[in-house]
Amino acid sequence: MTQEYERNGDNEIIKIKRQLHIYSQENEEIAYESEIKEIGNSENVKDEIIRKIKIDSRGNIYTLKLNGSIEIFDEKLNNLHKLEKDTYWDMDLDENDNLITLRYTKTYEKILEGMDTKKYSVIWQKEYPKEQGPYMIYYNKDTKTLYGLNRSIISKYDVEKDAISKLLDYSKLSAVEYVDAIAVDKDEVIYVCGSFKDESKLFQYIKTDEKTAAANDIKKEINFEARDYVNYFSNAAKQFEKENPQIKVNVTNIVDIPYEEYSERLNTELMVGKGPDIICGFGYYTKDYMDKGLMVNMDEMIKTDEEFHINDYYSSIIDGSRYNDCLYTLPLTYLFDCFVANEKLLEEKGIEISDDWTWKDFYKAVTTDKRCYAIPQFEHDENYGLEDLIKDDADYYIDWKKKIARFDSKEFLAALKLLKSIKIKFMHPEADASRRDADNLSKLEEAVLFYPMYIGRYLDLNFFSRYSNGKIVLPSPKGEYSDAKTFKSFNASINDGSKNKEEAWKFVKYLLSEEIQFYISENDFVINKKADERRISEYLAKMKETNRLEESNAYVENLNIIRSNLNNNSSFVPQDELFNTIWEEIKVYLSGSRSAEETAKTIQNKVELYLNE
Repeated sequence: MTQEYERNGDNEIIKIKRQLHIYSQENEEIAYESEIKEIGNSENVKDEIIRKIKIDSRGNIYTLKLNGSIEIFDEKLNNLHKLEKDTYWDMDLDENDNLITLRYTKTYEKILEGMDTKKYSVIWQKEYPKEQGPYMIYYNKDTKTLYGLNRSIISKYDVEKDAISKLLDYSKLSAVEYVDAIAVDKDEVIYVCGSFKDESKLFQYIKTDEKTAAANDIKKEINFEARDYVNYFSNAAKQFEKENPQIKVNVTNIVDIPYEEYSERLNTELMVGKGPDIICGFGYYTKDYMDKGLMVNMDEMIKTDEEFHINDYYSSIIDGSRYNDCLYTLPLTYLFDCFVANEKLLEEKGIEISDDWTWKDFYKAVTTDKRCYAIPQFEHDENYGLEDLIKDDADYYIDWKKKIARFDSKEFLAALKLLKSIKIKFMHPEADASRRDADNLSKLEEAVLFYPMYIGRYLDLNFFSRYSNGKIVLPSPKGEYSDAKTFKSFNASINDGSKNKEEAWKFVKYLLSEEIQFYISENDFVINKKADERRISEYLAKMKETNRLEESNAYVENLNIIRSNLNNNSSFVPQDELFNTIWEEIKVYLSGSRSAEETAKTIQNKVELYLNE
C-alpha cells in the first residue's frame, strides 16, 4: 500500500493518494495495481493514514489507521467494513482469518481480543495490566502462537493458559530507538525492524547456549539501574560496549517498579554494601546516603582524569548539585520551573518584576489589582507550583546534619501566612490553562499575570514561539531564606560499595560525552555545552523554516539567562514521603480548619519524629 501526501502552505496534510500494489513472488514483478484513491477535503485527513496492513486468505485487506480504526477493503480498495467503535493500537490475523486486535483502556490497561471476521463478533478477550500487556503484536500462523512487544521485551502470550513467557530483551543486545515491526519464525528466531539515530535496520536474534555467550572476553561488569523510558541508556550501553569491549554494562530498567518500592529496596541494599554500581534517577538517594559515605565523591575522580574537562559542561547545574562542597552526583539531564509573564498586563498595572524576584514580589504583583489573578486554572492541581514557596527553603527549615527542625520559627509562620494570602488571588476562576479558544485566550490576556510551566525539553521552546507573543520569561521566584533558584536533575551516582568504580566512572563519563548527550537531548535538556548548542541550532533552523526564528531566538536567550542562574538542585529537597506529610498539614491550614500556629506546631512535631527515626 503506497500513500502520497499533498500538503498546504503550513505543511499540513490535506490530501492522501492511496494505491494497492500486488507483487508476484515468482518473477518479483508487480502483478496488479489498483486505481489511485484520493482522500481529502477534511480537517482530519491525516487520521486516514494507514500504518499497517494484513491480508486474509480471501484477499481482503485489513488496514490499521492512524486514528485507531480498522477498515477492510477488497483489491480495488472498495470499503467492505469498518471497525471504529474502539481505538485499536495493533492487529494481526490468525490461521482461521480471525482478527486479533490490541487496544488500550482509558487507564492504559491493555486488551487482546479475537474477533470472527464473518460476523465481527468477539470470540475471546484478555485484559492485561499496563506493565504486562504488549504494545505491538505478531501472530505466527504455522505455530499458532501470539507474540507481543512490551518496551524492549518480546514475549509469548498464551491467552488460553493465561501465561506470558519472556523470549528476549533486545535492549541487552542491540541499540534500537524505535521499533516498526516484529516477527518470530517457527524456530523462534526473532526479527525486529527498527531504527537507531535515523538509520533503519533489520535485526535477527538467534538462541545461543551459555558456553557460546561466555566465550566473549569480558573482564569487568557494571550494573546500572534507571528509569529508561525510551531505551536511551540501554542504547548508550550498547554503543559503549562496542568502544570498550572489556566492559559489560548490565542495564536494569526500573520503569515498572513503583517509586516507594524501589526506594525501599535500594535503601536496604546500600546499607549492607550492595546495590548497583551506578544509580540513576530523580533523587532516589537522599542526603542521608551522602552523609553516610554511600556515594563516591566524583570530584576526586575528576581531579585525576585528564580526559574529563569540567568546563565542557554547564557549571551552574553541576555546582548546584554539590552537597557539603562534594560532588556525589552528576546531573545527566535537568528541568526547571519558569513563568511566562504577561508583559502587556504588567505594564498596564505598573508592575515591575526582575529576574531576582521572590515570593513576596509575587504576592505584591497579584494584589496590585482586584481584577488580576496570578495563574490560570490547572484542572488536576489547585495549588500548581505553590509548594515551592515552602520546598525551596527546606534547607533553612531543616538542619539535616544536626537533625533539627525549624518549623516552629517566625519565618515559617510568615511563609504560611504569605502562602494563604497568595492562594486567595492565585488561580483565575474561569481562564483554563489547557484551552486555546478565543474567549479563553482573551481572559488569559486580560486578567492572568503569569503562566507557570516546567521546562525540560527543547521541544518546550515551541510553547514560547507559538503562544507567548507579548510575554517575557522569568525564573520561578527564589526562596525567601535560602536564596535558592532551583532545578531538578536526572542524576548519576556511583555506589561507594562498587568493586568496579573505575569502570563505572568511565560509563558515567560516556553518558556525559557530546555524542551521547546530543542523542539524549532528543528528549531532555543536557549539560554538555556542545551537545546543547547543536540541539539549539537544530531547533532554530526548524523555526527559521516556519518564519518563527526571531521570536524563538529571543526566548532561547531568556532561557539561557535563567539556566545560568540556577543554583540549587531540588532533587535534594525532602523526600516525597516527608514533604507530602508537611504539605498535607499545610492544606488543612489553607482550608481554614486550623491556625498557622497550630499547623506549624504539628509540622514541627512530625518532622522531628521523622528526623529521629
